[in-house]
Amino acid sequence: MKCITDTKIVKQKNAVDQIDEETAKSYLIEMEKLDNRLQDFFIKSNCNHDEIIKQMLRLTNEFYQADWCGVLNVDMSLGLWLPLYWYSKKTGLMGETLINAFEASDDFKIWIKALKSRNMVYIADKSAIEKSFPKEAEQYKRLGVNSAMGAPFYQGIDGFLVVKNAKRFCDNGILLKNMAFAVSGEIMMMQEQENESTGVFDEDLQEENDVLISLFDHLQISKKHHEVKPDLIENKVIGQMIAILAISDADGISKDEMSSLVRSRQSTDGVEVDSLKHHLFNFGRETSGMFERDNKLIITSDLGNYVFNHRYHIKRDLDIFDNLLLESEKSNDIEKKLECLTRAKFLYRKGVLPAYKDFPWIQHIRSQYEAKYVMVAEKLCELLFKRRDYSIVVITAMDAIKTAGDTAKLWYWAITAAENSGSRGAAVKYYNQARSKLEGNAFKTLEDMLDIEV
Repeated sequence: MKCITDTKIVKQKNAVDQIDEETAKSYLIEMEKLDNRLQDFFIKSNCNHDEIIKQMLRLTNEFYQADWCGVLNVDMSLGLWLPLYWYSKKTGLMGETLINAFEASDDFKIWIKALKSRNMVYIADKSAIEKSFPKEAEQYKRLGVNSAMGAPFYQGIDGFLVVKNAKRFCDNGILLKNMAFAVSGEIMMMQEQENESTGVFDEDLQEENDVLISLFDHLQISKKHHEVKPDLIENKVIGQMIAILAISDADGISKDEMSSLVRSRQSTDGVEVDSLKHHLFNFGRETSGMFERDNKLIITSDLGNYVFNHRYHIKRDLDIFDNLLLESEKSNDIEKKLECLTRAKFLYRKGVLPAYKDFPWIQHIRSQYEAKYVMVAEKLCELLFKRRDYSIVVITAMDAIKTAGDTAKLWYWAITAAENSGSRGAAVKYYNQARSKLEGNAFKTLEDMLDIEV
């Protein structure tokens, strides 16, 4: 064990509220022990981020001799607390816990205020809370909270690393802050891995002449061993040309029509026909390693129209989305349906090319796939509700409302799932939000659908 020097004690002592030297020394010794155990865990095991997070929670809980330690994600836009990971002294990792699958964030105003300012939370004097925040005090009673300490995350996730009913070091959050930073880092790396390795397009880029044009979220072009990232094309004329061809049902676009549709920084009324070839030339030069000189992605047909080179097998993520919906409809297996719909939801993200949302030529396709996405979200909610995955139902419904707009059925699933999870406060909140957002007939439809009295 490394020597605990007086200098270290002084530095730590100045970081907290005037703790005595003996306590500071004990604190440092225990931190050293925890660090050694964590390093041993990394060395002796080949663990993924999920397992590392769980081990961190276990060790943090033991350090504070607490009843419970967990990762609480706060979604401010949905007004929800979501427990992602936890360790209970009584029930172990991810064991039975008093906290619901999701909680209404309005019930924890102290924590929301602290999160906005990125401050620590210390709950010790419950009598003071009962006077100032009686509703919050009721929640602490339900959750068996005698004391609590929370450190906000600084990257990758909004929320807190929380310990409940600590028996020692309960007013010293140094270790908790350090672990919150480490946990949020693991979560961020896990999110990056998930984004990089979804595998959605792997099977669609098997041959050298396969070209995938991604239109959901951002414009991107992919081949088996190459990619054209959005920042290279999306804010340029060539990006619009590629997108216009990709969503067109016609066999090519005439040069005159293309010049009238495309917008540039210099002109909102189209661009000169002659300038289009310069944009094509520059794109060919920038992607020479991806498309051969004599086999450019966009060529001029015998009729003089711009077309995709027939040498390439052009695929679109829009078609993959449609195929997933069709596969879901045909399958009688619930898990298969859920897999297809979940992949389709992941594909959609923020919709069809939001960067081009103000251009007239894309409005029809954006509206078409927005309606399909709502249908996917509604079906997902229905299947997940049958499995009693109420928290995921609420998240799915509210995320779809935020992304694609209000529908009576999405609000129905959010309200009903919240009610069935035992969070009546959240159900009432969603009902009131729906009443303010849905227009007359739509809200009447919602009321007819609801089988609970809100």
